[in-house]
Amino acid sequence: YTNVPDAYATFIADDGDGSVWITYTDGGLTRIKNGQVTVFDSSSGWPTNGPSSLASDINGELWFAKGNQIGIFAMRNFKLLGL
Repeated sequence: YTNVPDAYATFIADDGDGSVWITYTDGGLTRIKNGQVTVFDSSSGWPTNGPSSLASDINGELWFAKGNQIGIFAMRNFKLLGL
């Protein structure tokens, strides 16, 4: 794969549409879907603060925790949940 960050992976999760999501020690996030790598950053709505972790639920939706924030990737957007 090309465009994969040169950083250590911290979490890997799959979702309901066959994508593999990877977070890195530098705070970055990538998705591998159908052989294509997409890098997410603040311009795509990915929060920039703190370390991150990933999980998918029984419906295949991707959840994330980043710094002091929790959210979900839904309808092609990162949505932070107000807690």
